[in-house]
Amino acid sequence: LVIPAEYYLGRGYTLDVLDKYDVGLCINRKSHFYNRCVVPIYDDNYEFVVGYTGRDVTNHSKIKWLHSEFERSKTLYNSWFAKKHIEKTNTCILVESPGNIWRLEEAGIHCGLALFGTEISFEQMRLLSQYGVLNLILIMDNGEAGKNATSRIVKKLKGLYNIIIPKIDYEDLGECPIQHVKEKI
Repeated sequence: LVIPAEYYLGRGYTLDVLDKYDVGLCINRKSHFYNRCVVPIYDDNYEFVVGYTGRDVTNHSKIKWLHSEFERSKTLYNSWFAKKHIEKTNTCILVESPGNIWRLEEAGIHCGLALFGTEISFEQMRLLSQYGVLNLILIMDNGEAGKNATSRIVKKLKGLYNIIIPKIDYEDLGECPIQHVKEKI
């Protein structure tokens, strides 16, 4: 991997956040992750890498995100850093992808977890409960898929959590300027 991933620096992420999350560009032509920004997924204790996800940076692939063999439905991205903040505040910000988490981190918000997409599984719901979540701030992307995901997730989780859905003025939380994130969340 070439660290830092220039692709994400070009999208306005800081070197500090990319370094904290070990984000790099795969330049190994023999790898399935070649020409993808690779994001390691750690276990809850930040001891072991349990998998990888990689974003296409060429815009030539039909698959935007490619995942290694790990159980996405049993994992929440950033649990290894966010868990202690969630336990203190009983609040979690639930988003779609790693880039959304990084923008929250840059804004000084450390209780974010990502789903690896727009579906929440029973196992992920169980993890939220284990972490002590009472307040759930739900921020899916503003496109049609994100809006549909918000409806589905609210339907599954209503009555279990105090659900808050802030309005962001950008397509994706990762595109938001840090000041906008601070004001809206």
